[in-house]
Amino acid sequence: MKNFTKIFALALIFAFTLSLSGLNVALAATTPTLGAASTFTVLSSTYTNTSAGTTITGDIGFTTGPAVAPAGVHTNYGSDAPYAEAGANQNSARSSLAA
Repeated sequence: MKNFTKIFALALIFAFTLSLSGLNVALAATTPTLGAASTFTVLSSTYTNTSAGTTITGDIGFTTGPAVAPAGVHTNYGSDAPYAEAGANQNSARSSLAA
């Protein structure tokens, strides 16, 4: 019985010491900010579709356009001013996720 008590006491001390040592640190990922890229459904250098009937609702940013323009609602379309800022925000988000 004395041996059991000693072993139990040592196990408790060991567990308490490990809990204070910081070995149980949990790291969680955080969602990166998308900035201007958050409104874009398609954001790429080349956007290719070769058939009619594609419907996309949201901003579409590209430098080389599709063969057939998609149907849908697009506030920004093409390589206008928001495209460059959205591309920079997209790169920042990708770098943040890679780190």
